[in-house]
Amino acid sequence: MEIFKINRYIILLVFSIACARDEPLTADQVIQLAEENNSDLRQLREKLLLDDLKQSVYEKRYFPKLSPISIDSKLDKEETFISTGAVMNLPSGGKATVSYNNNLLDTDQKYSLNVSQPLLKNTANISDQIKQLDINIERNSMHKQYQSIILSILKTYRSCVLTTLSAEQQEKTINDLHAELATQRIKFENGEISENELNKSMYNIEKQTLDLIKQEKSTELALIELKQMIGLDPLEPLTINTSISYQDMTFDPAVTISSARNKGIDSEIAKLKHQRAKLMNKKNKKEFEPELSVYGSIDQDNKTSTGLRLSFRAPDADEQLLKTQNTLDYMQAEQEYKQFQNKLSTSIHQALINLQHQRELIHISEKALKNAQDIYHSESIKFNYSEISDQDLHKAAKELNSAYHDSINMQFEYCNQRDALLIQIGQFDNVIHQLGGHHNE
Repeated sequence: MEIFKINRYIILLVFSIACARDEPLTADQVIQLAEENNSDLRQLREKLLLDDLKQSVYEKRYFPKLSPISIDSKLDKEETFISTGAVMNLPSGGKATVSYNNNLLDTDQKYSLNVSQPLLKNTANISDQIKQLDINIERNSMHKQYQSIILSILKTYRSCVLTTLSAEQQEKTINDLHAELATQRIKFENGEISENELNKSMYNIEKQTLDLIKQEKSTELALIELKQMIGLDPLEPLTINTSISYQDMTFDPAVTISSARNKGIDSEIAKLKHQRAKLMNKKNKKEFEPELSVYGSIDQDNKTSTGLRLSFRAPDADEQLLKTQNTLDYMQAEQEYKQFQNKLSTSIHQALINLQHQRELIHISEKALKNAQDIYHSESIKFNYSEISDQDLHKAAKELNSAYHDSINMQFEYCNQRDALLIQIGQFDNVIHQLGGHHNE
């Protein structure tokens, strides 16, 4: 038994050294480290930079685009021509083209300006709106992914806190049982109890110690997972802040549902996709309309030319099929958006019911913990006076550890559910660095 205790202290010492860090990390610091080091968040930042470039290109869509400068030298005629030009899309959906051509060995320069403007089947503006919606959908999707990663990190952090506190409680119980064992030894030496009773007490401590080793293993594995999430080396020492400061939040059902519809990330993405479906339907319908455009040009000699261009044709079987498919796609998008609106209200109501249920579980688990503490204290006194067996004391200790674990776990589960709801109603960003939780979040 003494050798086992020495090995036990060595395990604790190694574990303490492995988990040592200058200052225990709070949830805020964990999030900051994740934002700096997490590979998934780093990829999101790179995608956002690419998205910024897309937005910049979109905003410059009406800037002129220069054509390549071309130099053509005809050796047999001793002529060298240089040509270039520019193309500019117009906000009205039209297009302006400038061309320039010059013989370097001659003073004759040729240039022209051509402008065309569609009057019917003008889909340029619709296409621009669809491009902007695609950019916004992509940005919101990345924002949702960012929030999901942060929530996953917070869940892992809370899991580390839970296993750490459970291990500390288990160790405290073992220390108490060791004190009781010392009393049992004295009783055994005085002939008050049998050797069998003493061995039972030692066996109970060994069982509790085995449970503690399992708890420490869970803590170490959870810390490794957390390190991976925040970009730290698995062998780097790390401790976390486990001080508890539980904070509840009140949600009004009507206000919460309204917030989910107006500010929620899922709702925003659904709205953007619905708008896109409407525009695509409008654009697809125009594809089968007659095309009418007006055009004009002017050259270096001020010669002008204007005209109207009309083209139309009956759609073939493939195009008719495409038209029908486009209509069905739009109807499906409309139906999906309506279903989302209905499911959103149901989802929020379910989340609020779950939160209320979790509050009740927290209240019950706190009362159960208080009762377990009182029972264990009472049973310890009875055990000292030999009124109960060591099995009864062991049972009370085990129930105390279980009640302690359940009490903390219920609070963390509430925090996880609460944060998922905050994402739904668009408020997670406002509290991401000041989450109440149970500890210094």
